Amino acid sequence: MVSSVDLTEEVKCYLLELLRVLRDEYGCDDRNSLLTDRTFLVRAVRVLKAKALLEGREYCEPEDLKVRSHGRAMSPVVCSVLCCD
Repeated sequence: MVSSVDLTEEVKCYLLELLRVLRDEYGCDDRNSLLTDRTFLVRAVRVLKAKALLEGREYCEPEDLKVRSHGRAMSPVVCSVLCCD
């Protein structure tokens, strides 16, 4: 089911920018946060597609990046990525 959800170009761009910010500005990498390009992009895409599917959509949109964890507010890192074009 999740494989049928489309990851739009706009969301791909935001996702790549989020990865860039995490690596370049926050120093996250495979040594300190288990963050690798492949792992992050595979898992993040699954989460985004699942969120879209749960909301009854067949496509992802930038707002899907605002997935909340345990009721906490969205990360300031995601906010900064979504607010810049």
